[in-house]
Amino acid sequence: MYLFANLTTCIVALLLCATHVNAAHIREYFWTVRNSTMSPDGVSRTLLTVNGQFPGPKVEANHGDVIRVHVTNLLDEPTSIHWHGITQRNTPYEDGVVGVTNCPIPAGRRYVYEFNTTGSWGTFWWHSHSGAQYTDGLYGPLVIHNPEAEPYINDYDEERVLMLSDYYHVESPTMLRELRKLGALESFPDNVIINGKNNVNCDLLDVPEGRTCESNGTNIESLNFEPGKRYRLRLLNTGTFANTIFSIDNHTLTIIEADGTDLKKYTVDRITLHVGQRYSVIVEANQTPQNYYMRAELDRQCFYTPGVVLVPELPKAIGTVRYVNGTDTYMKSKHHLEDTDRHCQDMDPSALENYYPQAAPSYSQSITLSMRFGKNKENVLRGFLNNVTFNNHPNSPTLLNMWSVQDSLSGDNLIYHIEEPQYIQLVIQGTPTGNEHPFHLHGQEFYLMGTGTGTYNYTKHEYLLNYVNPVRRDVATIPPRGWAIIRFYAHPGVWFFHCHMDWHLEAGLAVQFVVMPQAIQNLTIPDKVLDQCTSIDYAYTKRAYLAGQDPMHNVYIEELKKDKPSQGWDDNVWKEEHKLMADVSFRRTKLLRVGDHRDPVTNTVEMKG
Repeated sequence: MYLFANLTTCIVALLLCATHVNAAHIREYFWTVRNSTMSPDGVSRTLLTVNGQFPGPKVEANHGDVIRVHVTNLLDEPTSIHWHGITQRNTPYEDGVVGVTNCPIPAGRRYVYEFNTTGSWGTFWWHSHSGAQYTDGLYGPLVIHNPEAEPYINDYDEERVLMLSDYYHVESPTMLRELRKLGALESFPDNVIINGKNNVNCDLLDVPEGRTCESNGTNIESLNFEPGKRYRLRLLNTGTFANTIFSIDNHTLTIIEADGTDLKKYTVDRITLHVGQRYSVIVEANQTPQNYYMRAELDRQCFYTPGVVLVPELPKAIGTVRYVNGTDTYMKSKHHLEDTDRHCQDMDPSALENYYPQAAPSYSQSITLSMRFGKNKENVLRGFLNNVTFNNHPNSPTLLNMWSVQDSLSGDNLIYHIEEPQYIQLVIQGTPTGNEHPFHLHGQEFYLMGTGTGTYNYTKHEYLLNYVNPVRRDVATIPPRGWAIIRFYAHPGVWFFHCHMDWHLEAGLAVQFVVMPQAIQNLTIPDKVLDQCTSIDYAYTKRAYLAGQDPMHNVYIEELKKDKPSQGWDDNVWKEEHKLMADVSFRRTKLLRVGDHRDPVTNTVEMKG
């Protein structure tokens, strides 16, 4: 029954995807990536910008169009751009994941990304996938329209993009060094910004020499509403670490899309977006014409850290909605109550229904991924999936290793081989302690079957799974001390699956799926992709393979690799790390742990590891 239902919906999907393909256009962009000194919230710092913009420029296309982006890297380090949510059918080498699908763009060099948008429409985004660069500003929105298939095209008059992001005053390389010294993985954000805007109170900061701080209460994002109009707001969490709650005083939000999937309408007062997630909501300008506050707030309940007696006050972003010709006052602007929030987890999946329904597919194999945090043999705090931490080899990407039949070059990572097209079930088991984890799957949307707390048990938890019409998206949040189950259709390529909290990805919380190695070897990979790799001549090894020679390192990674002893993992002596969070900022109020001591003169805290 499920097979027939999915066959029917797949036919419908193919018919929808066929729209606009014949009228495809090339949407071309020319970007220059460089360092810029900016003060988005009043504090000066170095940001990575595209054409001098922060956040970066919007990429916009119609369904079926080809997107072509010329990227010139004027940084003094390599970079790469990932197109978050795009399936990259037939072009997995354009996914932009350093060390997985491609080598980075070297400093001073140029690369041209080119891919087709067929099969994708809705709200997406682009960001660097090299180190923690998107924490430093290298990101922007990506919107794909499909008027012939979008169900609510006539239900709104205008649309706006709102990027919500936690924000740091310290550059990511410095933060990563400091966090390692403190024996921590995460840092409290210094601010929250809406489209790169917010304000700070400079009196509460210890601004280092060489930086400036200027409080400016007018530096906030503002929307103009005309009474009676309906607005589609494309909301994106482009942050590094924190889930964010969005609301507009006195207004409701009618959800119509999540992560590029059209949904049946569902109306809420507030909406939580975890890192990497997107929602489209319709807001009606039906209130008394005046000003109303627009809010982006961090979920305070998700910042619990054992042993902490004093934490910094969490920042929030305040924007404004101004009614055209309305009264210039906020007197009737009323903040929505918080009692309906689902803290540190996604919205109730049963509340989100696909507009184009699809029953859950049957799966061919199920893979369980269990995560933990702990110290490796070098006493460095890392994240582990099934005993393995991800080690990035920037100039030895898995896709090209597989393409040239040198797959042993990726041998120290957790890699699953899927030999033929099929549906895969993933059971993602969260950490025994700690908070939520938003996981993103590259290259495909997935069916979110269900989530829950505790250790997943089919007999105990099967009733929680949605077999009828599970929501389809590309980021799912594993609840604190809980689990999530997803199913996806594997198509050829190497696809990254990782926690989108960038600090956790930097710590190695990631796995790769190699789908159809034979099909990968038959890909025609452009020379431009190979030319970025300086340490390995992939073209030569491929030619040698086709000529019938035995390529070096022709050893396939066995499925048992996932059970190998890992860097420091030993269940006999394992100690789960609880204290993952620190405060690397200019704030005068520092994170205070039990047993720490505050200097009465400098008012700073001597941090304990």
